[in-house]
Amino acid sequence: MSASAGVLRFVGGKLSKNDNAVTLRTPAATIGIRGGIFIATVSAGGQTEVVFLYGHGLTITGANVTQTITRPGFGVSVTRGGAPSTPAPAPPATVAATLAQLSGKSGATGGSSNPPTD
Repeated sequence: MSASAGVLRFVGGKLSKNDNAVTLRTPAATIGIRGGIFIATVSAGGQTEVVFLYGHGLTITGANVTQTITRPGFGVSVTRGGAPSTPAPAPPATVAATLAQLSGKSGATGGSSNPPTD
C-alpha cells in the first residue's frame, strides 16, 4: 500500500506474519512489517515518522539505508530523500498525540462530506 500524507495505524493479521508480505510506501521511505502493529505519520512534505508498537519487527528503508526496529515503543523518522534515523524510544506525548488523531469523536464525520445518519 502507499500513503502520501496522513496518520495511520496498521494492525497486522495472518498475512503480515509471512516474510515480506506487507509493505507501505511513503514519499520518504518504505516500511515493512512482519506480524505486528505500528503507527505512522506522513507529513505533506513527505517526512515519515514511524513507531513500532508490537510484533516481530519493522524495517524502514530510505536513501538505500535500512533500519530495523524490534523493540516496541521505538521509532524512527525519515525526511524525503534522507536515511532513517537511528531507532530511539518514541516520546510518550508523541505516541499519545498520534493515537488521539485516530480516535473517533462524538459528532465527527470521519472526513465524509455525506456522513451517515441514524
